[in-house]
Amino acid sequence: MSQLALTFVLLLQNPATQPVLPPQPRRDVPDPGTIATEQRVSPAGVQSVFTDRVFGVRFGKPGEIWVTVHGAAYRLAWHDNVVRASAAFDGRSGVQGIAIDPVNGRALFSTVGRLPQVLAQSRTPGSDEMSATNTVTQLSAYDGDAVAPRAGGGGDSAVVRWSSAARGDFIAGAPAVAARATAAGGGHRVAVLPLSANDALAVFDADSGTLLKTIPLGVLPVAAVVSQDGAVAYVSVLGGRKPRAEERASKQCCDPSAELVRVDARGIAQPGNVTRVDLVSGVTTVIPVGRHPTGLAWDERGARLYVAN
Repeated sequence: MSQLALTFVLLLQNPATQPVLPPQPRRDVPDPGTIATEQRVSPAGVQSVFTDRVFGVRFGKPGEIWVTVHGAAYRLAWHDNVVRASAAFDGRSGVQGIAIDPVNGRALFSTVGRLPQVLAQSRTPGSDEMSATNTVTQLSAYDGDAVAPRAGGGGDSAVVRWSSAARGDFIAGAPAVAARATAAGGGHRVAVLPLSANDALAVFDADSGTLLKTIPLGVLPVAAVVSQDGAVAYVSVLGGRKPRAEERASKQCCDPSAELVRVDARGIAQPGNVTRVDLVSGVTTVIPVGRHPTGLAWDERGARLYVAN
């Protein structure tokens, strides 16, 4: 059979009406992931191998983890490598884009999707497939227990409890969720999401996904942590504060629309910061840290904030 004929047969067997299922992770792979060193160290423990880069992992219920890759979310029983629920979404995953709601066990995923009806020149460097489309940041809450039959068959799908409207562009950061509401905040239990390309922090109602406010920050906020009562958040800001007119600055990348960031005399980026955000008043306080801060972990009881630069 010719290659052309084989292609035609395969297309007939896979019509566009078939449901698009997230690819399932595997335990056995041809390449075991041995590190190329003289020590020949292989990863310990069990492995779940995905077909795309993993952008976020969070522990859920005992024995379960939530995983996000581009275009798909998974609820995985890691010991048995069993997918208990999955869901496909349009677009890319956010950076470290998962948070687990401590109250109801929902998994909050940040994503960057596409709006085909809004044509605009893409400002995402190197993304030819995004040209002539606009990309938008969203936050969605997946149920930690319930599953529903997937439309068209193909197993169970994670249930989306709410999804925010488009709130940002191009890049989504790492969300965080409070454990209880604060009276000063209008009785809302909040979830927060850094809008990395918009230099802002979006504050949502954690139970409905309603946007409560947006708070301006510095250049490219990445990750957020929030206090148990939802009164205060800390956000890692990769590029630090915005450059002043008289300061040395350079574009972040090769794209002509890229934002300016402060640099030293050698052209190297200046240190970033962690910004303390009062979620009630919107007042921000900048804390200097090292260059390019990203991940955060807050031991609220021990009064320690850990920052990965």
